[in-house]
Amino acid sequence: MSEELGDGIVVQAAVGARVEHNLVDGFNTRSGGYNAGIWAWNSDRVLYQFNEVTGGHGTRDSMAYNIDGGNNGNVYQYNYSHDNEGGFLLICNGEGMVSDRNSVRYNVSVNDRNTSAPYGVISVVCGPGTPHAGAQQHRRHQRPGHGHGQQQRARRCHLP
Repeated sequence: MSEELGDGIVVQAAVGARVEHNLVDGFNTRSGGYNAGIWAWNSDRVLYQFNEVTGGHGTRDSMAYNIDGGNNGNVYQYNYSHDNEGGFLLICNGEGMVSDRNSVRYNVSVNDRNTSAPYGVISVVCGPGTPHAGAQQHRRHQRPGHGHGQQQRARRCHLP
């Protein structure tokens, strides 16, 4: 983790990387910035699986997982997320970048939460000038009574 205890694991400018069998316990504990547990920037075909993210603090991102600027064909599967103040998944994009064909499937989210607008347990947030941030999400399970529905698919953000 960084000195500010911000991000957990960040993959940058990679193709075909694997992030698996990791535990991120406590992130964004002292940073006032935007941080996530496990995420990538400008990376393609990254596989994230069998990871656990817990104890994320704050609501400025502070998501367990994040699909961000310029990520294409990445897969988040068989991950466990729990007790993160920022929520389970953020899908966003850097200005002028394209993120597409990303999949989030077979993950478990328990007691992840975020009540700060515009964020939620799952958030799709695109900034000005963002073509789209595409992801498919299948069979996302939560403990009953928390968050939104059990299944969502093909959420995209299109801006002029």
